[in-house]
Amino acid sequence: MINIKRILCLVICISMFGTLAFGFSSDGKSTETDIKNNIEKTYGINIILPENGDYRYFNDSILMLEKKIKKFPDNIIKEITDYYSSNGITTNIVLDKTENIKDLFSVSVNDENSVNIYIKTLKSSLYTESSFASEEAIVHQIGHFISDYMFKTNKFDKLKVEFDKLNVGYEYGTWGEGYSKVFVNKHSAASFKDEVADLIWYAEAHPSIFRNINKGEAAIIHQKLILLADVFNEVF
Repeated sequence: MINIKRILCLVICISMFGTLAFGFSSDGKSTETDIKNNIEKTYGINIILPENGDYRYFNDSILMLEKKIKKFPDNIIKEITDYYSSNGITTNIVLDKTENIKDLFSVSVNDENSVNIYIKTLKSSLYTESSFASEEAIVHQIGHFISDYMFKTNKFDKLKVEFDKLNVGYEYGTWGEGYSKVFVNKHSAASFKDEVADLIWYAEAHPSIFRNINKGEAAIIHQKLILLADVFNEVF
């Protein structure tokens, strides 16, 4: 059972670009190809690289993906991909290159036959022919992947009512003074669905920030996270 403690304490606080993952997996023997194959088998995901792309360019990103996907609890990812597979829908993680930081948080585009998690990579440095994926961006994309599934398979009328009560005086679709008291960021104030996705993202990526909102005292955002944790228990 997922509870508020587990959601808040899943990962340590990470920065925008994170720490690059070099070397091998925890057994000290696996190659990046092994890791890619293991991710695909364990989570029911296809990892897609650009056509004619140099696989070695994405080795660091594969290692980082392995590290971050393991942070999500109780095999939630596999539960979601099993659901999609049973409905004839494949789940893909699409790695691609970019030179624009804004692309790291691009919205995934899905169709009738596939659900795609797009993870953009930046070149590691001027001196290496390799790339890395931001830890922040990976958690963001997977968090939105989880949220999309939750909204696809469940009705959150009750949760929406509770959030509306907590948001009194602060309307979705706007931003102004005091909004940081009830929303984790400006994007989460865009809509109820966006807020749920961003709460998952922030809880996974920045538990220390969550704990210290309002200087560690109970806050509205904490109440929202508790309500969302209860929904997790029902959905998964």
